[in-house]
Amino acid sequence: MQMIRFLRGLCLAVLFCLSACTPRQPEGVIRLSTWGSPEEMAILKPLLQRFEVQSGLKVELMHIPDKYFQKLHALLAANLAPDVMFVNNIQFPVYASNGAFLDLGPRLAASDTLKEADFFPQSLDSFRWEGQLQALPRDVSNLVIFYNRDLFDAAGLPYPRADWTLTEMFDTAQKLSGPPDAQGQRQRFGISFSDYFLFWLPYVWSAGGDIFDASRSRLTLNEPAALAGLQQYADLRHQLGAAPKSAEAGSLSMSQLFMQQKLAMNLNGRWAVPLYRQNLEFNWDIVPFPQGPAGSIVDADASGWVISSQTRQPEAAWQLVSFLAGQQAAEAFSKPGLIIPARRDVAYSETFLTPGQPPASAHYFLEAIDSGRPVPAVPYWNAVLEQINQALEPVWEGRLTAEEALKGLEQRVDPLL
Repeated sequence: MQMIRFLRGLCLAVLFCLSACTPRQPEGVIRLSTWGSPEEMAILKPLLQRFEVQSGLKVELMHIPDKYFQKLHALLAANLAPDVMFVNNIQFPVYASNGAFLDLGPRLAASDTLKEADFFPQSLDSFRWEGQLQALPRDVSNLVIFYNRDLFDAAGLPYPRADWTLTEMFDTAQKLSGPPDAQGQRQRFGISFSDYFLFWLPYVWSAGGDIFDASRSRLTLNEPAALAGLQQYADLRHQLGAAPKSAEAGSLSMSQLFMQQKLAMNLNGRWAVPLYRQNLEFNWDIVPFPQGPAGSIVDADASGWVISSQTRQPEAAWQLVSFLAGQQAAEAFSKPGLIIPARRDVAYSETFLTPGQPPASAHYFLEAIDSGRPVPAVPYWNAVLEQINQALEPVWEGRLTAEEALKGLEQRVDPLL
């Protein structure tokens, strides 16, 4: 452990030296960092070229497709931060709590081209820290149920309604699952399963539970309502046989099982739409996550553009952020079906709703925003999540109940909060 700390300190020392030796950034050159797939880069690069022509500024793009936030952390620590950075609201508190970003609220209020009403309020709220708006959102992220209409037809089942309940979904998932084989494993399943927190949170929230209390200073995941949601989710695998266990899924992702028609329903996000449009040969659509005792609640997270508090060119950086948060850029990112735009005008346009292309019920992505909520991330989110994941592993594998596994978890999590 001492050696690891020494090496980390050495790396930071080297970065600080590099920072001192780095030539001063030329005036009129803005450094922009982002992660993103090749498809996203194919959208972003022409946009940046258009911005350069319009503004007379130069953009230096730092594409970091792997371990983005680890590398961003090192750049910030070494005073090498890009002027503009793409972040998500889950990692945002880590940096905002350390004063890494500028307050964009006054600039937005004074803007001639942008206003708060342009954006879904949930997407803006995701980027507020101690009363300051520190990012302009590009997109909203949430989850819906993708379903295979052909499998519903073959089973003689009606398609899910927008106001269906968790009880109805559990029953439907069971009916759509195939019988176990001689080894006790099923070849087709009714509903997807992932141990990643975004996919079990809707079950917790819709049951009336949450990870933390309202002040985010105390763990509540081990309280009755949250435990009920977690246990219902685990029971899809181990009691109902309606969701694949790890051994049954093997190396296949839930999207791959869905594409192979081994999965009738898949809880997933808008990012899956381009893949499904290109590869699915069956009839499919989406429906909202079903309603539990507290309603139908999924995440309403966001990704967006921040300006570094280290920048020497705040006004030029704001020009770039304004452009990337504008209607033209939002339309470019929305057209392939990749994102749910944070801009309301683009979200309710044909650019996003794409009549004639699946999913026919794309409006459900937008309706889910109204009842959604951001993931309750905290500055030590990664350390907190590690403790939660370790506690939940035996629940997902069917070795312990949620109540047994999470007993005493607050003793490890609350000090981090």
